[in-house]
Amino acid sequence: MTVATQYQFYQMEQDAKAMESTDVDAAKQAYGKLALLWKESSNTPLAQATFLRLARKAGQDKQALLTSANAYPKAYFQLDAFRHSVAWIHYDVVQAGLKMENIELSLSALAEMLLLVEGKENDAYLVNALGACLSKGVKLLKKASVKSGFGASTEVSALRSSLGSQFDKIAALIDWRTGRQQLSNGEVFCFAVRTLGILFKDAVLLDKYMGMAAKHIPHNEWFAEAYIFAAQIDGRIEEAMARGQRMAMRLPQSEAVAIRRSEIAVASEQLATAHKLLWDVAATSRSPWIWSKLACVQEKMGKLAAAADALGCGLGFQIKAAPGKVWRLHHDRSRLLMALGNVDEAAVEAWLGKDARAQMGWALNAAQIEFVNAYSDVFSNVFGKLDSMDRSKVRSDQITIYRRLLSKQHDAQYATAVVVFYSSQKQFGLVKLESGESAFLPGTLQGVSSLNEGNRVQVICIPSFDAKKNKMGLRVVRLRMA
Repeated sequence: MTVATQYQFYQMEQDAKAMESTDVDAAKQAYGKLALLWKESSNTPLAQATFLRLARKAGQDKQALLTSANAYPKAYFQLDAFRHSVAWIHYDVVQAGLKMENIELSLSALAEMLLLVEGKENDAYLVNALGACLSKGVKLLKKASVKSGFGASTEVSALRSSLGSQFDKIAALIDWRTGRQQLSNGEVFCFAVRTLGILFKDAVLLDKYMGMAAKHIPHNEWFAEAYIFAAQIDGRIEEAMARGQRMAMRLPQSEAVAIRRSEIAVASEQLATAHKLLWDVAATSRSPWIWSKLACVQEKMGKLAAAADALGCGLGFQIKAAPGKVWRLHHDRSRLLMALGNVDEAAVEAWLGKDARAQMGWALNAAQIEFVNAYSDVFSNVFGKLDSMDRSKVRSDQITIYRRLLSKQHDAQYATAVVVFYSSQKQFGLVKLESGESAFLPGTLQGVSSLNEGNRVQVICIPSFDAKKNKMGLRVVRLRMA
């Protein structure tokens, strides 16, 4: 093939790529025509690898493409580009199998995909495909583990073994000996390992790889949390607590770490400790889940009203992309409000829980059905009224109520302090709380520039790691004049 022809083909591919955002079908047709040109241009491994890559983009039948790939000489698979093209076709088959819930198809494609990595562990592009496929493999295992009669099958055991055999082969990737360029691929892989380890409660797997990941990706809270969990599920509670303290020093505002540490404290019947761990992080959180966990602890402590308020605070941070995910918070808040005798408010929350699942196209959860049926007589009037209203207005009005609860929680967290100093030039200062503790005052807070030494203020503080002193301290996150 001449250089001029190669350039022409390159320009045609760029044109097809440009069509993807405006006309997907036209782009696929263009990729299909170009794929055929490459296939007929030469029988070299590179030309055929390009044919497979473009045919995949054209949406051609993946099984047919794999049959074509397997018909080529084995020597073709020594070329990186050829292996890459085949790897991503296997990925598509795994994905298709998951969508169709055809576990056997996905198992077969994943096994073939894993074989391509043999001896090629430092191939960054191929490992990226492997990481993506491992993630799909983990989803496959989840499906298989809950499918009736399939959870203990030899196929699932074989898949788990096959996945596990890859971990040691690309350990170098996790240890970052191949350089920073591999970081994203390594993270994909580590997430797959984490999910697999948690799914099977495999302490050995989590200990080894999450320890590496927590060390080399220090700001990823999920790897830190999994490293703590490894010791917890192995029954090494003191070690889990120690790991939790170390990870909290590195990630003082991590929700995942705080939740894991609080669960260990609850299991050890240290409810007050669990409450403080969650409360410190909830102060600045914009996630519903940390408030939900805080409510669980408060309910265990017998503080039902506080638990209902905490759930309301969490519901103030609605998830626009997937509102159905907060249905559990509505359900739990309804249950608590009924226990407190607030029937009308409980009915509103029960209705919102039903509506949240309906927006996602989900049927009612079994717990919801049982709860709503138990109180159908007292809920019916409120349900009828809400059914006749605009659901978006109902939810909007309720969010206003939730945010008032959040403001009330923040008001309860303010503590009085005195400004020790503030430097507008250096953009930081220090305050001293009535408890005698000092807290760092960042220059990014609203109103901080007008402060003078000796001013009395009210502040909300969170735990923060002081790198200079190498110990935990406090940091002001909210400020107002006293």
